[in-house]
Amino acid sequence: MDQIDHVAHRMTLAALTGLIVGASLATYRGSNTLKTAISTSKSFALCGTACFGTERIAYNALKLPLKPDREDLHYYDVHEQKNRLFLSHALGGSVGGMICGGLFQGRLMAGLALFTPLMLGIAYSEIALSEYREKRLQEMADEGRTDCK
Repeated sequence: MDQIDHVAHRMTLAALTGLIVGASLATYRGSNTLKTAISTSKSFALCGTACFGTERIAYNALKLPLKPDREDLHYYDVHEQKNRLFLSHALGGSVGGMICGGLFQGRLMAGLALFTPLMLGIAYSEIALSEYREKRLQEMADEGRTDCK
């Protein structure tokens, strides 16, 4: 269920971004704002679902059941998770991009070329945000605060 929530949150963000981009585009062109915003939002939601859905499938498929016999398993787990996140986003961008490119333009490679770097940027942002959050929680714990969760 957590994986579905993950995809749903990102798809919702993609749809909201589509609304904003569509409204901006319609205002710039002088066309029907509501129609353009909703159409763009649907397209962004479809692309978000294709990319983030395949990313979650790849992320779960890349989980390895075997752990190496190392003393520093925390170091391994953190780097394994980062590598898995980057690889799953690259696969999600590639497969989802080909789906979107095939549906919207009939050219698979155009979608792949657009969405793979975009998804890698999202993976980098997710990792940076997670590291910042962990660092900030540690700082709050070091200050003696007990109200942080």
